[in-house]
Amino acid sequence: MTASVDESRHVGAAEEVWVFDAADAAGGFGVVAWLWYRAPERVAWWWAGAVGVGPPLVALRASDIPLPRRGTTVRTDGLWAQLECEEPLVHWSVAMECFGVAYDDPWEAARSERGDLVPFGLELSFVASEPPSPLGGAGYGQWCRVTGEVLLGDATVDVDCGGHRAHVWGGVPSPFERVRGTPGAAVAVCPFPMDGGVWVESLCPTDDGGAGGWVGRLT
Repeated sequence: MTASVDESRHVGAAEEVWVFDAADAAGGFGVVAWLWYRAPERVAWWWAGAVGVGPPLVALRASDIPLPRRGTTVRTDGLWAQLECEEPLVHWSVAMECFGVAYDDPWEAARSERGDLVPFGLELSFVASEPPSPLGGAGYGQWCRVTGEVLLGDATVDVDCGGHRAHVWGGVPSPFERVRGTPGAAVAVCPFPMDGGVWVESLCPTDDGGAGGWVGRLT
């Protein structure tokens, strides 16, 4: 059973991952944010992407962030990001300020990572809509209602949709499905190069036309 203490960092874990996402696949909108601590290397990774906010994809990948001694706030050149537990197992907030890359071809994020630089921000609130459920051998996931804003240049995109969050201090499953129902064909992708391949987040509606969600897999 997931307990409030599980929301804290697991300092003895070699890897620890937090994943937050929001999705309205039927409307072509989605946001995903990953914070990945790699203790043996003393580094943190931050990935964030948004689709349906103008360009086919806006994303940022930072893989050389100094591992913070405590907490879930990371900083490096051109990036500040914070995950904040407002109330254990009930409410988290996600905030980010950075310069992201706008891609006309989302798959360019898996190749050159070249595109147009654009101010990219997140101000999102994740409030639990269901109790957490186990995820793999060491971790849990939780369905949420997501509200807030995606900031892109001078534009603001309001967010009010379903979403999911996960906290894992073991291996991340691949595929990693965060979809209510059977995933249909992807309507958008957000790829992130990583060790051993490319992690691809696909925004998928359900077969019955529902809001859908994200499916991640290592390719």
